[in-house]
Amino acid sequence: MSFAMNRSSLIGAAVALLVVQTAAPNALSATTDPAISNIKVEVSTNTLVIEGRRLYDSDQCVIRNLGSSFPSATMEGSGQIAILISLHVYSATANEILATFPDGLPASNLPAGAYTVTLAYSNLKITGTVEVGRTYLLFPFVVYTEGLDTGIAISNVTADPFGHTTMSGTCTFTWYSSTTAPPGILGGGGYGDTSPIAAGRVSSFTASVNLPSGYVGYGIAVCPFKAQGAAFVSDLGMRNLAFSVPAIAASSASDLPWLR
Repeated sequence: MSFAMNRSSLIGAAVALLVVQTAAPNALSATTDPAISNIKVEVSTNTLVIEGRRLYDSDQCVIRNLGSSFPSATMEGSGQIAILISLHVYSATANEILATFPDGLPASNLPAGAYTVTLAYSNLKITGTVEVGRTYLLFPFVVYTEGLDTGIAISNVTADPFGHTTMSGTCTFTWYSSTTAPPGILGGGGYGDTSPIAAGRVSSFTASVNLPSGYVGYGIAVCPFKAQGAAFVSDLGMRNLAFSVPAIAASSASDLPWLR
């Protein structure tokens, strides 16, 4: 059974299982102790990059969406289906495999989320993980105590004049301090709102409205889109003290710059 889906039907669609096959797969025997060390999707070059040791070429790459928050694609009354596409492998060495996504489903249109990548050889499979479209933001100093307050803002920067695919969603916050604060959601209408932050929009809040008095610590936000953030600390009315606190951004939970 074969089927075709046009590009517009795939944009923003949830893919329960996305199988990416090489255009000309080679049935290779397993190499000795192959391993994947890092995987990334380079949207600017439409490339899947798999790094490791003793990789050589592989029969196929399987990218499986781990999330369950997206609707299923269906065809002919079936349930969740696999979308098969050809992936052009243009470089394969022992340490790196480079492959391009087709024009019909470019990397920029992959739904945000965590994916597993499997390299399948003739007699074994090895797997790794890659994250697409997410942003991790560390706000390293957040305070609401003794007359000080913190303002936090997050921008959804997926809208631009360069043709990138726009995304939207809510950001989840986790707080760390000796003063307990529950996790929260930042939506388009502010902290606690569940409506999405649209592309090209900014959402903000203050610690004094949403965190307990005496809070001194930091916060981490996870957004399902490319984002940038900023924080600002001041006393009441900014009469005696005011300073900015840069947010640190990362695109993968496995490669956080503040833990290097």
